[in-house]
Amino acid sequence: MRRRRLLLGLTLAPLAGLSPGVDLRALADELTRRDLAHGGAAVAAEARSAATWVLTRSARGDDAAVILDRTAWALRDTGAAAAHDLLARAETVAEDPWLRTHIRLDRALAHDDAGDHAAALRELTGALTGPVAPLQRGGLHAAAARCAERAGDTRAAVAHLKAAEGLHETADHTDVPDWAAAVLGDPGQLPGAIGRGWLTAGRYRDAEAWLTRADEAYAPGRARGRANGLVRRAHARLASGDLAGCDADLAAAGDAPVRSARLAAGLERVRRLRTSRR
Repeated sequence: MRRRRLLLGLTLAPLAGLSPGVDLRALADELTRRDLAHGGAAVAAEARSAATWVLTRSARGDDAAVILDRTAWALRDTGAAAAHDLLARAETVAEDPWLRTHIRLDRALAHDDAGDHAAALRELTGALTGPVAPLQRGGLHAAAARCAERAGDTRAAVAHLKAAEGLHETADHTDVPDWAAAVLGDPGQLPGAIGRGWLTAGRYRDAEAWLTRADEAYAPGRARGRANGLVRRAHARLASGDLAGCDADLAAAGDAPVRSARLAAGLERVRRLRTSRR
């Protein structure tokens, strides 16, 4: 009931600020849940309000860091410029070293979005040398593979992806802290990242196989992740000549109840490619 009252207040007055006694853990969990299920546009106003509350009160700890990180991710998902300042602040207030590593991954992805693959690789390389959970290490390798491929180093990309595949098979998917359960603990998360890496590397059969594993494994609340995965699998299937499979994935992704600029852009890109194959 307390969480419901909190969220009602956020919904009715997202820019009015939060009470001093706000439950940051409940807020962080709810922002994460809604972002993963409905996309950044569905939660951006509330997330921005929560981040402002955290910053103006100099709140510290993992819950505050998760709110800042989730806000940066939600804004990124709306198509806004990467919120590097939020990610930098999140890293300074986080206490869990695994959380700081996760924030570095998000910062690397923001650099990669901006086309600065070298900066992204520096972040990822640094993160791989620090305290990293096995599942996190797999995600870092998968992200590094995409950056390496975009920088023209296919050999490094393949090596990173092979490392990620090995970690997926051996890591304990239940060995994650509470803040990471909805993302890192989701059994579809790492397969989806690996599939995306193989897609970037042009290994379309491998990409399709891993993206299918992700699609079958995602938790019900991961609508955005699943929809993005379907778009990527549509691309892989199109490149492999499976036009019917591509069309089915595009239709399913287009029907997803997700408000995400990144998803919309991905759909438009693959639809254009599909049109050129008619």
